[in-house]
Amino acid sequence: MSKDIGTLRISPGYDRQYSNDFAWIEWDRGVTMGENIYSGDIKADATSIKRGAKTCYHGETSHTGTNDVTCGKFHRAARGGGGFSATIRSPKSGDSGGPIWIEEQDGAKKFAGVISIGPAFENSTYTRINGIKIDGKDWLWGAPIAQGKAVSQSEASDLVFGAAGINEAGLYDRLLSSDKSSERDSSSKSESSSDMTPGEIAAIVVPIVLALLSLASSIKF
Repeated sequence: MSKDIGTLRISPGYDRQYSNDFAWIEWDRGVTMGENIYSGDIKADATSIKRGAKTCYHGETSHTGTNDVTCGKFHRAARGGGGFSATIRSPKSGDSGGPIWIEEQDGAKKFAGVISIGPAFENSTYTRINGIKIDGKDWLWGAPIAQGKAVSQSEASDLVFGAAGINEAGLYDRLLSSDKSSERDSSSKSESSSDMTPGEIAAIVVPIVLALLSLASSIKF
């Protein structure tokens, strides 16, 4: 019969939805820890991670029996730090709790959090905007190991839809550039990742222009 070697602690801020979905183990005295071969021992502040930063994870189901990892790009963190989204090959059932980290250009790693959820049925979805079908990119939702503010359904949806590219900004991005040039641009601009994409700018500008045109048409001289 094995004896206890630690105590599992569940985040007091976990709301069984999108906020603070993490737990940790307080190891008993005398327990020797092995090497951290994945994320490194430096912790990143999720709210300070730049958009487009190289983001990787290891999942026990996705990478069964190996030390393999999957990498993609950081999208954005919730305003209060309770979660974040990334554009990356979606995790599978059983990957939850696996480490997520950021890799700098010099190879340095910073632990960002753990896998929380991915799309249902292990694939991304699609949407239609103005009759145009947009296939979603793979994504994941991660949980920083820090007590953040509760993430609302609407904010979580915005972050997930943004990571999957199934919002208006995603539509405009695809109309403004081809898939190949978009991939080249996004992979070469991680340093300026906090800037808005052309699609995000268009998503803001176009409705304003349409509103002004509508207003102008209603004015008679």
